[in-house]
Amino acid sequence: LLLYASKTSSQRKPTEEEKKVQARNMREILDKFSGKNLHATFFHRYGCRVINGLYFSTTVKAGDKRRLLHSIAIPEAVALRRPELPSSQPLRKVLQAEDLTEQQKKSIAQHLEEAVEKAIEKELLGLDIVHLLLQAFCEVATDSQLTQLAEQCMDGAAYLLSSKAGAEALLRLLGIANAKQRKALCRDLKGKFAALAKNAVDYVVMIRLATTVDDTVMLSKSMVAEWLQDIEDLCFDKYGHKVLAWLLQPDDQRLFSPYERKCVALPSPTSLKAPEARRQELVRMLKPAIRGVFLQKPLEAAGDNSAKDLLTAFLAADWDEELIAAILTAAEHEAKKDDLGLLNNGTVTTTMLILLKLEPEQGPKLAQPLWESCLKPHAVLAAASRCAFLMLAMLKSGSMKESIVATLREHKARIEKAANEAEASGSKVNGARQLLAAA
Repeated sequence: LLLYASKTSSQRKPTEEEKKVQARNMREILDKFSGKNLHATFFHRYGCRVINGLYFSTTVKAGDKRRLLHSIAIPEAVALRRPELPSSQPLRKVLQAEDLTEQQKKSIAQHLEEAVEKAIEKELLGLDIVHLLLQAFCEVATDSQLTQLAEQCMDGAAYLLSSKAGAEALLRLLGIANAKQRKALCRDLKGKFAALAKNAVDYVVMIRLATTVDDTVMLSKSMVAEWLQDIEDLCFDKYGHKVLAWLLQPDDQRLFSPYERKCVALPSPTSLKAPEARRQELVRMLKPAIRGVFLQKPLEAAGDNSAKDLLTAFLAADWDEELIAAILTAAEHEAKKDDLGLLNNGTVTTTMLILLKLEPEQGPKLAQPLWESCLKPHAVLAAASRCAFLMLAMLKSGSMKESIVATLREHKARIEKAANEAEASGSKVNGARQLLAAA
């Protein structure tokens, strides 16, 4: 009944009167959960589900949610001296507060450890509110405390993947877990690795697994094998491509956010294999499959907001002659279309600009054949399109500047006319104007 009471209809919005009644009813329920009653309910197999439902209910105010959680997480001795703590800030900010004394911080950490141990003992790892306690404790725990926690909870670590707080706790536990515990987790995740790599929260855990597990043979038969079965979806997925890109270009600040880099860089004292050796062993299995996807769909990948990052990471790691040829062939085909097809796509333009910067002095060329085969034969149309920015980038190359400038001068009047027409229709032609100025 209490679980039901914590939920609301998603089909209609309550009236103002109903909201008042709802708030009054919720207040009556919440007032019953305090002191010993709250602790007895929280550390109960079914009672914790009620608290979990209340905590994540949209009808409960943020201050009330904090009071529920902090009553469990913060020792009474600290709460009495700091009465503003229970509802003023999220738990993690409370732990980081500069005005807490060292003794208060130590007292909170010890209290959290006891709460987490009790929650594990009562088999409550499947509830998201418990993950918040784990997350907070893992951030302040010592290596020895984390080691002890790993021994207690790694058997149920898969449950932590159901929430962001749980996943962040697991990131730290993976760094301290032993080989046997990591292997057991991989066994528990069998059949789910591809889905986890595409999950908005758990993809970082997949990267962390790939960078902490020493047994790459075991990973190749489990995690990597499942990724290979779904490799195209992973390449084009918003989160899946990041897992693969990390293995190709680890810790690249152009590809990964500060949050992602911080998560993967957490300490991992129990990982013994050299990081580069581990990475190369995994890349050796994944690289041919990723390459196969891009050979089939080079410009589609260049035009996809996710796959483009993986494509540039791949070519930054290995300027592959066959893949460059596939990109040029696809580009030449698109250039023959009335609107230049995918070449006039903003994302493709951005990707090609990145690739032009990556082109090495030695090896297969991209800029020269792209100009000669794709842009020069359609110079007027290209100059009045997004391809103008590719031509501007190519102008910086001494070997191509003369040819590009000569072509621009030859077709200057037509380019100006095309730019004026495009501008009249509402399109931006900044690139075309810059090309005309350069001519």
